[in-house]
Amino acid sequence: KPSARVFRFGRMMQYAVAAVFAALLIAGAWYFSPEAPEQGAVISHDSAMHMNVAKELSAVNEQEIASYLEQTPSVGYVINTTTSEDIDIEEYIHTASDEEIRQYLDETAEPGETKIKGS
Repeated sequence: KPSARVFRFGRMMQYAVAAVFAALLIAGAWYFSPEAPEQGAVISHDSAMHMNVAKELSAVNEQEIASYLEQTPSVGYVINTTTSEDIDIEEYIHTASDEEIRQYLDETAEPGETKIKGS
C-alpha cells in the first residue's frame, strides 16, 4: 500500500504561511469594510481647534445647507454669552430679594425636586 507524502515545513516556512494568511485576512477586511462618509469623518481635537469654521462654511453652498437643515431634526442649543466679568454674582445675590431667589429656584427646579418652603 503506497503511503501519502508528508510535507514538513521548516520554522521559517510556517511563519511565511502564517504571514500570507494574515495578510489575506487584513486585505479582505479592508476591501469589504464600508468606507466612512466624508461628511461624518472624525477629526482630531487639535485639528478641530485650529479649524477656520467661517472658511469651511464659505465653501458650502446654500442649497447644501438648506438640504442639511431639512433632513436634520431640530435641536435647541443654548450658548452662554456672558462672562464672569459681565455679572458680579456676589452683588447680584445680595441685591436679590428672597422672593426673587425662591421664584428662580422654583422655575429652574429639576423634575422630582420639591419647592422651597415659604414660596
